[in-house]
Formats: sequence, structure tokens, C-alpha cells
Amino acid sequence: MSIHILCPKEGWRDFPRSLEVGDIVYSRLMPLVNAGEMDYINFVSGSGVFENEYGLLLIDFLTPENNEDEIQFVKFLSVTVNKSDTSNVFKSLVENFKLEYGLVELDCSG
Repeated sequence: MSIHILCPKEGWRDFPRSLEVGDIVYSRLMPLVNAGEMDYINFVSGSGVFENEYGLLLIDFLTPENNEDEIQFVKFLSVTVNKSDTSNVFKSLVENFKLEYGLVELDCSG
């Protein structure tokens, strides 16, 4: 198992492609949810958790208090990869976010 906490070098607030990252997450994972191949948990507005046996993705958005439907930018993105199969969508997303969007991993090892 590997945990990847991803962030742009300049931080999410100043990252102009933040909402694109959110769109990629939902466009890649919601079809798997709709096909019954993945669970989607939405505890509160502005966040989502996608999970199956291959991993877990947690995404959290900054939303104004007076309008929780308006997403301003990604606030937190974490991807856990349980199995390193080449077909693992979570592994693929991590690689895509690093290559296409230049996201880096935060070192939270202490």
C-alpha cells in the first residue's frame, strides 16, 4: 500500500488548473461508481471519497460558507494505492496528476 498526498508546488489556492484536477477525478471515477465497481461516499458538500479494493481517493474542495455548491478550488487530494497492477485506476491517476499537472507529493513522514 502506498499513500500519495498530492499538491501543486505553488499550493492549491494559486494553481490555475485546480478545477481541472477535480473534473478528472469525477470523470474517471464516477463511471466506475455507476457500474458498481467502486463506492462513492459524500459525507458533506465539497468533498468525496472513492474506494474499491485497488485503493482510495479523497478529494476536498474549498467552498464558500454561503454557497456550498460553488467550488473555488481543490483544497486536499490524497490517493491510496492498495495494489500496483498496471490497470489500477488510482495508480494511473497519481501518475497522470504528476506528469500532466505537475503535482508533487507532500512528505508527511514526520
